[in-house]
Amino acid sequence: MLPGHRSGPRCKEGARLTYRAAALTGRLSACSIALAFRLSLSIGRGPAPMHILGIVALGAALGLSATASASDLFFSGRVTKVADGDTFTIDSDGHSVRVRFCGVDSPERRQPGYAEASQALGRLTEGMVVRCVQVGGGTPCDGHSRATNRDRIVAQCFVGERDIAMEMICSGNAKDWPKFSGGYYATCDR
Repeated sequence: MLPGHRSGPRCKEGARLTYRAAALTGRLSACSIALAFRLSLSIGRGPAPMHILGIVALGAALGLSATASASDLFFSGRVTKVADGDTFTIDSDGHSVRVRFCGVDSPERRQPGYAEASQALGRLTEGMVVRCVQVGGGTPCDGHSRATNRDRIVAQCFVGERDIAMEMICSGNAKDWPKFSGGYYATCDR
C-alpha cells in the first residue's frame, strides 16, 4: 500500500471530485495512484512480459506523483454562478467547478443576510476570472481544513491581488471561522 493511500469507500466516494480536480490540474490523485498501483500488481501477476508492463504502469503513476507540488493545487476560471456569500462556480478549461472559500462563513439560504452576501460576492466576482489555491497549497487554512467539502473545492481565491474572502469579511457579508482559518480572517487589515 502506498503512503497516504485511502482504501475502500472513502476513496470511491471522493472519486468524482478527485477526478474533477485531477482534470483541472492534470495530475493524478492519491486514489488514482492507488488504482494504478493495484493495476500494476494485477498485471504483474501474469507472465514475465506482463510483469514488466506492471512495473512500467506503477513507475508512470509514481513519476506523475513525484512531479506533483503545491503548484498543482492552483487553478483559475471565470465565475459563472454565485450560490451564496462563500460558494461559487467557475468554468475552468470547460469544467464546471464549485468552490468554497476556506476559513470564512456567510449566511446560508433562508438565513438573514443571505441575499446581501450573495449579491456582494456577485459584485466582486461574477464574470471575473479568479485564481484559487486549494487548501494544502499554502492557504491560511492549511492544517485546519479539508481540501474538499460536499463536492466543492475548498480554497483561498483572488481577483487580481485581492483576497475575495477578506473582501467579504471587510464588507460585513462574511465572518471569520477561526476553527478553519486559524484566525487569519479575524481582522480586515491584511
